Amino acid sequence: MKKLTVLLVLFALSANGQTPDTIFANEHHNVALFFPEKIRQAVVGAENFVFSYNQEHPQYFGLLKGSTGKSTNLLAVTLDGQIYSYILKYSTELPKVTYFIDKRESIGNEQPATVKEEQTPIRSIYSNDSIQRNNYLEKLSAYYCSISKGNLKHKRTNGIVLQVNDVFYNQNDLFIIFEIINKSTIEFEPEFLRLFLSTGNRQRNSSYQKLLQQPLYTYKFPETVLPGQRKRFVCVFPKFTLGQNEKIILELREKRGNRLVKLKL
Repeated sequence: MKKLTVLLVLFALSANGQTPDTIFANEHHNVALFFPEKIRQAVVGAENFVFSYNQEHPQYFGLLKGSTGKSTNLLAVTLDGQIYSYILKYSTELPKVTYFIDKRESIGNEQPATVKEEQTPIRSIYSNDSIQRNNYLEKLSAYYCSISKGNLKHKRTNGIVLQVNDVFYNQNDLFIIFEIINKSTIEFEPEFLRLFLSTGNRQRNSSYQKLLQQPLYTYKFPETVLPGQRKRFVCVFPKFTLGQNEKIILELREKRGNRLVKLKL
């Protein structure tokens, strides 16, 4: 897929001889891009920029955010096959936060002959399959991990600190930024981090329930955390809201040992 996309873009650029326009973004504002047709696929070339759009139900617009780092490019393909390419740069001051893309800004259209050689229908190439979904979650996780500077809550047990740095929502996904800090003198090898939703009181209420929430995606979960090290990672869950008397319980367990950190939110 990447090879096909690169070939299409190179061909379109050489055919039209156009220089892509530049769009500026930062971490403080959502920069909205409105296209003349609904977006089918969009990719950025570096982790410090994220372009969010509705993959399940295509829409005309997407939201761009960026953090400090090298400039890159955005490639977008709309449902009518038009290809749009823009240079992305970080800036603390934005000239504008809304862009209305004209169809004349397209650098070209998809080439059916190239797709035919792959013997794959064009719609299946850009379908919302698991690979594309994971790539999307990976890019968002990397972005949120890079801009996270918070410390919402933490718990220390036997020299191991489990810390919740930040929580981000993106459409129907919940991104939680975690950090494991090893303040002990022994290497820590985590087996798992589990998130439960609990209701009631375990000691006083017979209706107590503890329901495990399965993550959709995990980004950079550490294999080991050496003494003095801290490792940051991201877990993505389906978006949920807490009901009355409902709490979040986090459990971080050691693989070869008995250390267990429990954190209630």
